[in-house]
Amino acid sequence: MGKFIFYFALAGWIISLIVNLLSNVGIDIGTIKILIWILHLGCMIVLISSILELNDNELIDDYQQSKFVNEKIPLSIIRTVLKDTPAWIKKVALAGVFYGLLNIVITLAIQTNSPQFINGQFVLKDRDQVVKIITEQDYHFYRANEMRLLSGIWIIFYGFATTLFYTYSEFTGTKEESE
Repeated sequence: MGKFIFYFALAGWIISLIVNLLSNVGIDIGTIKILIWILHLGCMIVLISSILELNDNELIDDYQQSKFVNEKIPLSIIRTVLKDTPAWIKKVALAGVFYGLLNIVITLAIQTNSPQFINGQFVLKDRDQVVKIITEQDYHFYRANEMRLLSGIWIIFYGFATTLFYTYSEFTGTKEESE
């Protein structure tokens, strides 16, 4: 199961990066609703799988009995759980977290209103109030910004799961498949 989750998370990570790159150049991927729902559902699958993996991980037991628990060293549990994961993939995942967070912050800073199509018009709404009537081109620009926000979140979730399940991949021989 771990090998499947690794490749599933890796595919989600790559697709999230592609969606993010397309949204950064102003292409509105938000019109492909099924893709968005699949990526959302995939995030839940990898999140639940990651939680289950961490619950069954013997390294967590080692961590709880180690000196790190008493010394309260920040993020030492991540270092313990990912000890068999190569440094390069941890660095790529960490860069993905920072990049995803940067996308979230930038999008929330520059776009406080939501683009919608109401009564034949493209508008920006803030809660239930129309703030501004916009062009179709602006509508797709704002929608692309929303996709950048979502893809930033996906990059973080899929990147974490890819890193956590890397040891199950064919690239290493550190974990044995139980099934």
